[in-house]
Amino acid sequence: MSPHADRPSISIVTPSLNQGRFIEETIQSVLQQDYPNIEYVVMDGGSTDETMSILKKYDGRLRWVSEPDCGQSDAINKGWRLCRGEIVAYLNADDTYAPGALASVAETFSGHPAAAMVYGECRSFWPDGRQVINQPPATVTAAALIDQGNLIFQPASFLRRTALERAGGIDPSIRYWMDYDLYIRLATVGPFVRLPRVLANFRVHDEQKSADAPALYREARQISRQHGGRFFSAMFWEHHRRLRWLIHQGRRVRRMLTASTAESQ
Repeated sequence: MSPHADRPSISIVTPSLNQGRFIEETIQSVLQQDYPNIEYVVMDGGSTDETMSILKKYDGRLRWVSEPDCGQSDAINKGWRLCRGEIVAYLNADDTYAPGALASVAETFSGHPAAAMVYGECRSFWPDGRQVINQPPATVTAAALIDQGNLIFQPASFLRRTALERAGGIDPSIRYWMDYDLYIRLATVGPFVRLPRVLANFRVHDEQKSADAPALYREARQISRQHGGRFFSAMFWEHHRRLRWLIHQGRRVRRMLTASTAESQ
């Protein structure tokens, strides 16, 4: 028997298009993991920058495909279909894994055989050196996701393949929150387990899709509603804080007027 036969295999897919200035750091963060059973695939959408020369440097250490695709979701789905890992994830070409992340994830899955997902903390970092560690809640359910929005930081999420197959892959029609929609479906298949440590690093920069906050909110609301979410959900009030403040002030004034009227009678 192989010395690694009892360790679940992990397949990582990186979708990429013209991310040459970041992708080598992403690749190294995967290949330098202290875990022996990793399959790594880069799905490039036909980059015209230095990406190809970087990928060729790692021939034999990872698998890469460069061809036109229909966007990020399509690239991830195609990459996952090429993989055979018991645990799957995707890491965008401008993000990285923390040292030791994959070994911790594999151990957690092994200790929780019913888990559909293992998720952890994610460090956001900015070009000016600022950093914030994002800590997701200890418990995440489909109902909580639908009402509160995406509570999980995508780079720090890992899925059991059998659960993913039951939930279905990523919906390619979704531009921003494809992971949010997938997590809601996945949470109906099996429980999520939180790993209390930093698993990944999320790079914040102006060119990323997630910089468009209004579009992100609109799509998240649409996904929530499609899954049966309330119109006045917790996510709605979190986004419309000004409206919530105005309503609160209106109720406060009404109470004051009511009390004043009662005293004058």
